Parts: sequence; structure tokens; C-alpha cells
Amino acid sequence: MEEFKNNREEGWGGVNVHKHGERQLLRRLVNALQCFQEMKSTGIEPDEVVFLAALTACSHARLLDQGLQLFDSIRHEYSIEPAVKHYTCMVDLYGRAGQLEEAFKFIESMPINTDFVVWGALFREAPRAKGYMPNTEWVLHNIEEEEKEDALGSHSEKLALAFGLISIPAEMAIRIVKNLRVCGDCHSLMKYVSMISRREIILRDIKRFHQFKNGRCSCEDYW
Repeated sequence: MEEFKNNREEGWGGVNVHKHGERQLLRRLVNALQCFQEMKSTGIEPDEVVFLAALTACSHARLLDQGLQLFDSIRHEYSIEPAVKHYTCMVDLYGRAGQLEEAFKFIESMPINTDFVVWGALFREAPRAKGYMPNTEWVLHNIEEEEKEDALGSHSEKLALAFGLISIPAEMAIRIVKNLRVCGDCHSLMKYVSMISRREIILRDIKRFHQFKNGRCSCEDYW
């Protein structure tokens, strides 16, 4: 039992799997999900944290069916009420699987109040589906490529933009203030979103104002 608990900690601690290439990543994620099933077979009931890790693994591996089964079991098999983080993982999973419409329906059907993080998960996947590719060179931490993309997606200006798109009338500019210099990936995304959404975005970072409109920025990519 103690050995299994140690395996659980290693396999599920924030799904901290270290991979070398997409194939090895998928293998480790599948192994992590197998570890989850083995844990259940020993009689250890998963808690909210374990379910969150399992859903994250499904999301990163784009295992939609398995993720749906896991999410349904949280409430129906274990009488655990899913938290916002569990719902966010499901939105992310739908998005990674290319099911953006289903992700939107899922958000609308949520029995709890959504926050900007939930909408941010949908927004992060939507630009990818439209051709935007994250530039992970702007992530300085020594982490794996998939984790770098996740880190870029949680930048505050991206989350603020997602919130602005769903809450600010279309005829009004979206205004964002950041107390640090905007990173190059966020700057590129702002240009891209201004083009596909036909919205004006005004960002004030620590250096200057940026006005994004029709796919261009007033700084002419010099800041």
C-alpha cells in the first residue's frame, strides 16, 4: 500500500510527467491513467486532486472519451461535486480535441458560475484552431514544450483579453493594463485576435501603449 501511494505521488503530483518528444509524452500520460485505474482497483478512492490530475492527463493526451467518463464518475460514482478547475480541464480537453462548439455548450450548461479562467481555456484553443501557434521561445523556464504552451496560455493579458471579448460590447475597445512588458507571444496573439474578431484592443504595458486593430499594432512591432 505504501509503495502504491508513492507511485501515486510520483505519477499524479500535478501530472508532472517529464517527456522527451510527443510519443514519449503520450506513453507517460497513458501510463499515468493506467496508474489511476490500478489505484481504484486497490480500493483507494480518488479525491478531487487526483481527479484533477487525471483530467489534465486526458486533456494533454487528447483522450476525450476517457476524460468524459472520468468527469461523469466524479459525481455519479464518488459523490464529489466538481470544482471550477475540473470544469476548466474539460473545456481544455474539448478544445484540444477540436470540439470547440461542444466546449461552448459545456460552458453554457455548467451548474456553477464561470470565471475568466474557464473562458480563457476556450479562448486559448480557439485561436489555435484558427491558425495561431504559440511561440514558446518566450517561456524562459526549463520545462517541456507542452508545459510551455500551457504557461503561455495563462499569461494575464491573454486572460484579460478573453474576459473582455465576452463581457465588453463589440462596438467598444478592449482596454488592458499590464505592469510588465508584454511578451512577444501575447503581442502576436493580440494582433491576430484583432484581425479575426474585428475588435480594437488597447494594451498599456510598462513601456508604452499598444493599439491593435485589423491585425496590426501601433508600435509596428517595435517595443
